[in-house]
Amino acid sequence: MCARNPEVMFAVGTGAQIAIKECQEQFKNQRWNCSETPGKRAFGYVFPVGSREAAAAYGAWSAGISYSITQECSKGRIPNCSCDYSKKGSSYSEGWKWGGCSANIKYGGSFAKRFIDAREIEGDARSLMNLHNNRAGRKLSIHSSIAPGLRLDF
Repeated sequence: MCARNPEVMFAVGTGAQIAIKECQEQFKNQRWNCSETPGKRAFGYVFPVGSREAAAAYGAWSAGISYSITQECSKGRIPNCSCDYSKKGSSYSEGWKWGGCSANIKYGGSFAKRFIDAREIEGDARSLMNLHNNRAGRKLSIHSSIAPGLRLDF
């Protein structure tokens, strides 16, 4: 997937950084503060057991990556993605028509789903939990794309 979509990998990396910063901000006064685990991969089983912390991290990664891909897509930095034109031409009561580029939330969420969920193939309870948390994160990113600045409250 990475080799087939190199232009999206920058957005994936940016999204992971957004997720880590937000997670660290949310947990800054807690015993566990989303600190990086040395020697572990960012998109593997970073956490040895399923826990609230693992759920928060998986959700944050999924949200951050979905959000970042959506934003980069809207800026025209991802060649295979365009604006969401389903909103174009919508009339409002005073005769104003939207003519801009709406965020393509579907593309961002769809790519993030394929990228992040690809690892969860075992079908065991842990994979199902991770898929659930990934999905929850993508749902949150939809709201963040609509309302920028929305915080990830865990």
